[in-house]
Amino acid sequence: MLLNILTDRLSLELATTEDINEIHFLHSFPEVDQFNTTGIPESIEDTKKIMKPLLDANLAREKYTFVVKEKNTKSFIGLVGVFPGKPKYKSAEIWYKLLPQEWGKGYATEILKELIQFCFKTLNAHRVEGGCAVDNVGSIRVMEKAGMQLEGRRRQTLPLASGWSDNFEYAILDVD
Repeated sequence: MLLNILTDRLSLELATTEDINEIHFLHSFPEVDQFNTTGIPESIEDTKKIMKPLLDANLAREKYTFVVKEKNTKSFIGLVGVFPGKPKYKSAEIWYKLLPQEWGKGYATEILKELIQFCFKTLNAHRVEGGCAVDNVGSIRVMEKAGMQLEGRRRQTLPLASGWSDNFEYAILDVD
């Protein structure tokens, strides 16, 4: 079964092995790596190893990792994910990584709003969570524009290339 999510400008399609080259390209940018814990893969083989559990989870519908493409041109823009929590808690975690040349175009906010609705409507989540390094001003703005609220700060929880970073915790509830 195909699972595609459409926004006004974008298409989110479940990632497959056919997307590895574009995903590897995304992970090769120091700007993308700055606030992520993945690190820059040394080879395409490293990217395949990193992505294998996520692609397997896509097939099993345990987690959802999507490639983001511009609707009209089908050009690759980034990678986003939804990790459902334990069913009893009705929660999900979202994350996103976009190519640096696509930053500042409103894509991340557009994507996040749609992923939140996917969590509420399709996954029946009550709570959607996300987090970012405290110095990641762009992601802070994106989550706030998408309606998420800052709930807390976890100290030195992110092992970034630059060292340990605190993490802001954001969430939105399906209460309306």
